[in-house]
Amino acid sequence: MKRVLTAAALCFVCAAASAQYAGPNAATAVTSVKALHEHARDDQYVTLQGRIVSKIGGDDYLFADDTGQVKVEIEPHLFPAGRPIDDKTRVRITGKFDKEWVSKHSEIEVDQLTVLD
Repeated sequence: MKRVLTAAALCFVCAAASAQYAGPNAATAVTSVKALHEHARDDQYVTLQGRIVSKIGGDDYLFADDTGQVKVEIEPHLFPAGRPIDDKTRVRITGKFDKEWVSKHSEIEVDQLTVLD
């Protein structure tokens, strides 16, 4: 019985040691829209580079890169003051991926927007 408990305790310690912080300040590698749709998990923080191609309504926009498009929610205060952004302006966005399982209308809740041009 002691051996079983010791083995179980070791498993828990090893599992905890491999965990990583994945919150808002965690570093995220730049990914593509295609990879996002195929592999991203719900509530995963992601970084994309591309263009905001259209405004859907309210704070919702359509973001595109060379691999596809995804809906993004960008609050007005995240846009740089005095810097117009059009469908040709390259930007980097970082935010939380909200994967909708039923409707398939996933979106990114943007936390940071950087103009690259």
